[in-house]
Amino acid sequence: MRELNRDIYRSTISELSPRRDTLWVTCNVARMIQDWGMYADNYRGQYDAGVLEDGVLGPEWEAIGRGLRTLLDGRVLVDRDTADACIVRIFQNEGLEL
Repeated sequence: MRELNRDIYRSTISELSPRRDTLWVTCNVARMIQDWGMYADNYRGQYDAGVLEDGVLGPEWEAIGRGLRTLLDGRVLVDRDTADACIVRIFQNEGLEL
């Protein structure tokens, strides 16, 4: 069993910290990514299994992550590549390679 790694979300999100020239959207998107990733981490802590193993929640959780990536395509973000890398890392942490 993989250990919980709550710091992966916090440290990656800190890379997206808003700067003066960053749109307000960046902060909100960063929070959505962080909360989405922490949901998976909390799920693992509670059920001792990955969220993707849940037949009901797993596909929806994955759809949210893919939706976040789509959201990045439609927004002007200073750190869009970093945000996308964060989403990919969270997927990888859950055992899904994109």
